[in-house]
Amino acid sequence: RIEKKVFRDVDYVNNVSEIWKQKYETFYPEINSKSSLIHNGYDEDDFIGLEIKKRNTIFTICYNGTFSRVVPIEPLISAIIEIHQRHNIPICLSIATPTKKEKLLSRYNYLFQNNLIDYKGFLPHRESLKNVYQSDISALILNDSKVTEGMLPAKTFEYLRVGNPILLLHRKESFLAKIIEKTKTGITVNIKNQDEIIRSLLMLYEKWRQNEQIHHPDWDEIKKYERKHLTKQLADIFNKFT
Repeated sequence: RIEKKVFRDVDYVNNVSEIWKQKYETFYPEINSKSSLIHNGYDEDDFIGLEIKKRNTIFTICYNGTFSRVVPIEPLISAIIEIHQRHNIPICLSIATPTKKEKLLSRYNYLFQNNLIDYKGFLPHRESLKNVYQSDISALILNDSKVTEGMLPAKTFEYLRVGNPILLLHRKESFLAKIIEKTKTGITVNIKNQDEIIRSLLMLYEKWRQNEQIHHPDWDEIKKYERKHLTKQLADIFNKFT
């Protein structure tokens, strides 16, 4: 009831996800003429002075944030463990998270015993970005379920700007996967296909080992998510109504 009242009374509706835009326009056809899409984005100033990077001695995957049933980290960790056990290849998970270290220790002790995890704890925003820069791959994770349909984690756009290859564990047909594909910033793997996750990690590791370029980002596409550009779009909407 509250939602109906909001959509009935508003002058304009902005959406941050294409799928949500489509859904709301289906639920409330009266907003079709006053609805637009402006994504979340990144601030260029946040990245000043962070570009200095050294080559890691171990292939390192960065994950920043929390995890849950919606954002399950188990498929990635299971793949890292299996690769280490089966191929004796170390892949380090650099994780910056407010989740307590004791919780990770109790669940994933194998990672700690074999130096396959670099636990950072909670990091301030700028430090968390620096952590992404210092890794070789950035991991984005979303479960394949109705709950995550249309979700675009805000850190996605910062990952695009960092420029490291992105490994998206989600659904290949998702809108998030289309953003990764359009910006040429990484690959998408079905989160429910463990064999595919392992094959993708081995492929990325081999390219890193051979010092081959893994991806070729489209910076013109990426810059469309810079907040100055997005704010101009919002200002145009304000101008329209004032």
